[in-house]
Amino acid sequence: MLGLNVPRDAFVATATAIALMVDVARVPVYVFTEAPRLLPLWPLITVATVGVLLGTVGGERILKRIPKARFQKLVATIILVLGIGMFFQGGNQ
Repeated sequence: MLGLNVPRDAFVATATAIALMVDVARVPVYVFTEAPRLLPLWPLITVATVGVLLGTVGGERILKRIPKARFQKLVATIILVLGIGMFFQGGNQ
């Protein structure tokens, strides 16, 4: 997506939409198969959900302050670091 010069708002919105679709598909499976184990965790799940919502709103505000060139470098760096981490993680299993 970085190579296609997609606007940063569209880049983030696309990633968010994909993550939302994945969660909509998997959460019902988790609830159906693991409900007895998840029920005692409802306070933690609630706090995490609120954190996600607050992080999304806060992240949007921060995103507007980051220049396009810096955003592209930041995303490329994060992808590189994650890739290196996964490479070494895969070798340890």
